[in-house]
Amino acid sequence: MYQVYTNNPKAYEWWLSREKSNLHVQWQEGNFNSVLIAARDLVHLGWRLLNHPLSSSIKPNQTPYKTLVLARGKELDCQSLSVIEAAIATSKKLGEFPGSTQAILEDLQFMDLEMCRDIPLQ
Repeated sequence: MYQVYTNNPKAYEWWLSREKSNLHVQWQEGNFNSVLIAARDLVHLGWRLLNHPLSSSIKPNQTPYKTLVLARGKELDCQSLSVIEAAIATSKKLGEFPGSTQAILEDLQFMDLEMCRDIPLQ
């Protein structure tokens, strides 16, 4: 079983078009940090991260978008918890995305999608 949490419209549509019985795509309202917190809540319920929340050279204050893919586990995955907690702390430390033009926002959506579209779901 897999969960995708995203606040990126491009990623949401792409993952939704691939949704199967073992994959649930969840739209997450809010900013970058909102996606991290929602994923952290799932990690506490036994899910594990399949992609790193800070996987690119784009810092949380340089983009409003994040897509995270999680797999159902049997118990608390301490590594996922450590990674997501560190990402939340980094995101809070760096601050909010200041905003940008529509063209740049579309580029940021595309980059976020590219960072997660090849995650193998077995």
